[in-house]
Amino acid sequence: MMQNIEAGIELLQTEVELCLERFSTTEQEDTNTLLELKKTLNLCYCKYSRYSDEYMKFLKNTKTEESLQVYKEHKIEDAKYKNILERALQQMKVSDKDEKESKLTHRSEAHSRTSSNSSSVAIRKRAKAEAAQAKLEFAMKEADLQKQKAHIEEQEKVASAKTITKKAELEAELELLNYKKEAAAATAEADALEYEQNVSGGIHVPDDVTAYLTHLAPDGRASILQPCPYNYDIHESFGCGSVNFGVSQKKDDSIFERTVQDDKPGLSIKDRQFLTLMQTYLQKDKDGNWCSPLPFRTPRRRLPNNRAMVLHRAKSLEKSFYSDPLKQEHIFTFMQKLFECKHAEVAPPLKNDEECWYLPVFGVYHPKKPDKVRCVFDSSASYDNVSLNSVMLRGRDLTNYLVGVHLRFRKEIVGIMADIQQMFYSFSVIEEHRNYLRFLWYEDNNIEKELIEYRMRVHAFGNSPSPAIATYALQKTAEITLQTYGKDVQDFVCRNSYVDDALTLVCNESEAIDLLNRTTEALKDIWKLAST
Repeated sequence: MMQNIEAGIELLQTEVELCLERFSTTEQEDTNTLLELKKTLNLCYCKYSRYSDEYMKFLKNTKTEESLQVYKEHKIEDAKYKNILERALQQMKVSDKDEKESKLTHRSEAHSRTSSNSSSVAIRKRAKAEAAQAKLEFAMKEADLQKQKAHIEEQEKVASAKTITKKAELEAELELLNYKKEAAAATAEADALEYEQNVSGGIHVPDDVTAYLTHLAPDGRASILQPCPYNYDIHESFGCGSVNFGVSQKKDDSIFERTVQDDKPGLSIKDRQFLTLMQTYLQKDKDGNWCSPLPFRTPRRRLPNNRAMVLHRAKSLEKSFYSDPLKQEHIFTFMQKLFECKHAEVAPPLKNDEECWYLPVFGVYHPKKPDKVRCVFDSSASYDNVSLNSVMLRGRDLTNYLVGVHLRFRKEIVGIMADIQQMFYSFSVIEEHRNYLRFLWYEDNNIEKELIEYRMRVHAFGNSPSPAIATYALQKTAEITLQTYGKDVQDFVCRNSYVDDALTLVCNESEAIDLLNRTTEALKDIWKLAST
């Protein structure tokens, strides 16, 4: 659009230049020419003003440095050009009398031109009429040809339809001929067999005999393959001894015995390694708490020193404290409680070339507990393509099915709900593995002081094997306290719990209070924990 406006402005400027050049060669007495030039110049002035205003409006709305510069330059040129046009129009002034005479002269000339042109108009109308007559004749001829063409096309379609019909009839006759041929062959074959039976007395004697050599499997099934001579036969004993065919077998009445583990998945190799570690090394420390190692994979990659990465994460967390003071208060309160309960300690200096790992720390809020934060130690943080969780066994999933816990909750009328506080922090880590749980935090839990190295004394929230270790130790505790606190306490802890929550039903309120008190005492004596 702007290109059209620019072209229009250039054409108007050219036309104005021609008018001015013609005006310079026109004498003042030539009133008709002056009026014509004045009229043309007025029209050019109006068009130029409109095009120029649109062009400047476009430049002003574009709002670029180049467009604004062009806008200023064009505005100056526009004023100069309009001034030139106005002065030219002033010079072209003609008296009113001359202008009226010029108009009368124009009218008389127009009348004469009209009278002189009337004859030429009649001639043109006659020529148009003759041309229309010629077109009509050719149109009629064209219509006749179109009708002939349509008739030919219709005949072709009819012929094509007849050809298709004839082809379909021939195909049907061929198919019927094939059926007749097959029927004739079958009839001839039947006649031949009937003749042969009449000749041989009704008995058909085959020329060849085909036989398949078969074998019998131990279960009586026929097979063309020879059975393997090496097989084991196991027979259940019902108190009258056991019979063994060809294999010496030790008597074992527990082969078909059903256990509670029948409907559960079997143990994988990693599950067996984890359970072997727990059975071998899980033991109580001097404070009466369970103490276990970190279940590392064997073999595994040596962990690099990732202190630089964790320091960068700590600095990022510190920046978030200044933008969220409430979060800072919650996290420092959590860490203060962590240090007071001796779940973490100041880390001792590392020995030369000693393997270690640092854990980044961040806070997580529960959607239903906006005023309570839980600090998570990011054991999945990767450095040099390795993380702490990637070199540890996750452990067997010992958690009960939540559906089963809910279904058993419908058996009685009085319900009990219990929760083990800080379950993961109830289990210590052996001294040799605590350097894998190092982290950076502020000295004396004061943000004004420098970051120093601490390490966890217990299993951290964020380690992948922590749930399995905690559940294994919880179930082991229930087994140890079975004789003292009863089978119902063991079922409450082992079968009706989900991670650190327990849910069960009993017959009456007194039984509920008694079960809850005995369960609390059983866990409190070992871990010094409180349940609700």
